[in-house]
Amino acid sequence: MVAAGLLVAVGAVVIGGSSASGPAPGEALVTVHGVATVHRADGGTETVTDHTRLEPGDRFSIRSGSAELELADDVRFSAVDRSGDVPATELTMARVPTLRSGPLLVVAPHGTTLTSGSGEVRLTGSAAARVTRTSAVGVEVFRGRATLDTAGRTVAVPTLRAGEIVAAGELSGTRPVAYRASDAWDRRYLGPAISLDRQLTSLLRGMRADGVDGAALAQKVRARDDGSPSATRLQALLRSRSGALDSAVGVAIVGLAGDGSYVDRWTRAFRFHDAGAPWGLVAMDLGVDPDAVIDALGRAAQTTPSLADGAASDERAGTTIDPATGLPVAGGDGATAAGPGADGGAGGVDGGTDGSQPVATLPGGTPITIPGVTVPGATIPGVTVPVTLPGVTLPPVTVGTIPAVTTIVSGLDTVTGGLVTDLTGTVGTILAPITGPLTGSGGLLGPVTGSGGVLGGVTGSGGLLPLGP
Repeated sequence: MVAAGLLVAVGAVVIGGSSASGPAPGEALVTVHGVATVHRADGGTETVTDHTRLEPGDRFSIRSGSAELELADDVRFSAVDRSGDVPATELTMARVPTLRSGPLLVVAPHGTTLTSGSGEVRLTGSAAARVTRTSAVGVEVFRGRATLDTAGRTVAVPTLRAGEIVAAGELSGTRPVAYRASDAWDRRYLGPAISLDRQLTSLLRGMRADGVDGAALAQKVRARDDGSPSATRLQALLRSRSGALDSAVGVAIVGLAGDGSYVDRWTRAFRFHDAGAPWGLVAMDLGVDPDAVIDALGRAAQTTPSLADGAASDERAGTTIDPATGLPVAGGDGATAAGPGADGGAGGVDGGTDGSQPVATLPGGTPITIPGVTVPGATIPGVTVPVTLPGVTLPPVTVGTIPAVTTIVSGLDTVTGGLVTDLTGTVGTILAPITGPLTGSGGLLGPVTGSGGVLGGVTGSGGLLPLGP
């Protein structure tokens, strides 16, 4: 009889799903760090300052401090006191618990479900999320995935995203999780993102102070990634974006991410960032090591030109651009044009003491840009010629020959036995019907380019910038 009685007792425990060591479905073991109130299903009220057990129908609320709740299936809840406009956590226990107000951290290794307001929150996978009940029901997913369900309408909320049940049958779209570095739950689950963003803030502040060229930095970062696109392709990707330094961070993260094609990773990263996710969160989303991001940017910055030093990198041409003039500086590796010339003399095409490109100068006025000229083996930058024509508005005047080109052409002519002269003469003959009506004494630009014109002394045959045929 005694044995039979024990068997019945054990069977009752098994059927009820409870045991002496853990909660049954609909129950919770509670540890309070502060003060909590329990309104029992039978009508009684208790004040709890340490431990208690909740059963189906019991209503639990935090008055101060916090509490940890252990449920069946290894589900864990964390409840906290009021913070600002967010009320303290209050919930009712059941097989599917109900969040009545405030925030609730839910950690579920195998998923779980709870109700709140006019809807339901379902977590799947190994999930961790903050569910908050105020005037709406919001979920912020730290890990796993959530589904919000109200009046037959649903929305999926992926990892590191947030969503809301605004009202019965009304759902918000998803957005990036908005973390606070001071929040203990955010630090627990978003620590790598918070740490990376803190380091990036300091690093970018220093780069801006030093005038680091963001576009050049992005190309330097790209060059360190074996799977990155060409410089031209990256330039095309960056063209539609603002904030070169900010984009360089994205390039580093995309390059370090492992899954998918470069374009897929680029799209995912920048779309998430444009939606409001800080780069730390983007790095977490792509599974990128925060330390690797800082290392990649730091190493690239060591060899990136600084605008503050008067040089900005032009990766397309492999040269260095002077931001004050927009002209390439001699030496694509950052050397300045003021260095010694090939013959040991002072830098500059004509031996100028400051090593600068010669610029024709007329009495000041409207700047006219002379585009750069390319000859075999060399690219000569454009220069700006200021000119004023009282009462006359002219389109930009293109000057085809400058002393630098003359010097190079002369050298090429010597080497090729007059081939360059023959070529230029032939080209001049071909272009004569076109250039004649423009530059001749009776042409459109005659008053400007003719021997007696305003620019005659500059563009004539003996001028500083002689025009070819």
